[in-house]
Amino acid sequence: QNWLLPISTFDNATNISIIKLSETSERAILLLKDKTAQLWDIQLGIKLGELPGVIDAEFNPKTSTLLTFSEDHTVRIWNAINGSALGEIMRLPMQILEAKFSPDGEKILTSSVDKTVRLWDAGTGKSLDKYFNHRGPIFKAEFSPDSTQMLTVSQDNHPGIFDHVTLLDVNTGKKTWGQISQITLNQNVI
Repeated sequence: QNWLLPISTFDNATNISIIKLSETSERAILLLKDKTAQLWDIQLGIKLGELPGVIDAEFNPKTSTLLTFSEDHTVRIWNAINGSALGEIMRLPMQILEAKFSPDGEKILTSSVDKTVRLWDAGTGKSLDKYFNHRGPIFKAEFSPDSTQMLTVSQDNHPGIFDHVTLLDVNTGKKTWGQISQITLNQNVI
């Protein structure tokens, strides 16, 4: 089905920075320029809720949840059906650069200027006590398609140059030397 809504349906339509759709395209998260996130039911054209101070948001690829990460160094899990908060608040000591679900929908990774990538349970928000330390801030981290490895990009030695790429086993935290078939660098990503 096609859920076309006029842009005027959305509050502050000219203030929208990014729109992200759920896997089913029934929900949308709008990230506004003023760092407000709005959850919308696309079918009904109604706003389900909003949250201030949000840097980014992502829908879980396997469940009807979404996550947000905010200026206050927290990550939250939300019910994407009704907008209610779920699980524990994930707190980090410093600015979060990225938060995302694993492709299997079971884990969340966060990267931070505190030089760590951390893993969390995507259902409860509890720490999996997996901390992957780097010598510098981690600017990009990605799960492998099977959710068993992470690729991280960090600034370890030279200011302004992203000079360290690490492939890590998600379960053991050990560096792996599995096959990397492609790395694409995009100046808009980092």
